[in-house]
Amino acid sequence: MRWLWIAWVLVCLAVGLPLSAATWVGYPAGGVILYVRPGQERLARELAPMTEQELSRIAGELEITQIHSFPIFAYASDVDFMRDTGKRPELLGESLSPGGEIRIDVSGTQGSPRQVLAHELTHSLLDQRLGPYIARLPDWVNEGIAGHLSDPVDANGLEGVSRMIHRDGVLSLDELNAAFPSGPFRDAAYLQSRSMIAWLEWQHPGAVRRLTAALAAGRSFPQALRTASGLTTEKWLTGWRRNVPAIFYWLTFFASPAVYSPLAAILIWAVVRRYLRKKAEEEEEDTSESETEEVNEPEQLLEDM
Repeated sequence: MRWLWIAWVLVCLAVGLPLSAATWVGYPAGGVILYVRPGQERLARELAPMTEQELSRIAGELEITQIHSFPIFAYASDVDFMRDTGKRPELLGESLSPGGEIRIDVSGTQGSPRQVLAHELTHSLLDQRLGPYIARLPDWVNEGIAGHLSDPVDANGLEGVSRMIHRDGVLSLDELNAAFPSGPFRDAAYLQSRSMIAWLEWQHPGAVRRLTAALAAGRSFPQALRTASGLTTEKWLTGWRRNVPAIFYWLTFFASPAVYSPLAAILIWAVVRRYLRKKAEEEEEDTSESETEEVNEPEQLLEDM
């Protein structure tokens, strides 16, 4: 009976694998294999050179001399992407560790396909760069590096990016560590981690390269960060926070939904109060005028007599 079950499983695999493989068509792209659905050759022609360019650029930033091949599955339909990955609508890509397999939504309904591709490529290449030490890289730093390299700015633009903060305000290190993959402050953590990486590169040019090189050599994250910048994570957060102008905190505070409702209530109450006060003043004026008329009427009668 057991052999019959094993035989059945083997038959299913033998039949199912070719069918599954037939749903994707592979194209070489700079050392990796790009997969699209049959009939999407035009999409492949657009994505293949883009993949080669981004691979070369990001590998250079991370000092990777040889890229180990991995598959990239590009979905032209966001519905298909969510069905196959089980991801929520706001997520556009995933990089699977340790193999580096990537699945991305390139439908263009959300975000730039190039930026989404570059973000996930960074994750996969960081995996290759650090190998067994990838677990030593905190998730928020990993996401910060991916955000930084997927949307690069020149040296003159680093200061501007380093001052970006989310409307949820500044997150603590504990909140950053708990934000991924699906913590309550994930959106804020994406933005803050990228902003902090930009600050690190602005204040300590080449810090990301030195950080990843130290990790790849077997250093712990605190040791690697100190080697790259001379900082602890606490001093890194403090330095970045001091760099953000105070006005930015007020702007994000007043833009926050957390305070929008109370502020709206205050404004509504102010308007209603002003209306009630004005109405009371008008009623008081009417009453005063009425009393004046009543007093004047007897006087007029005396004059007539």
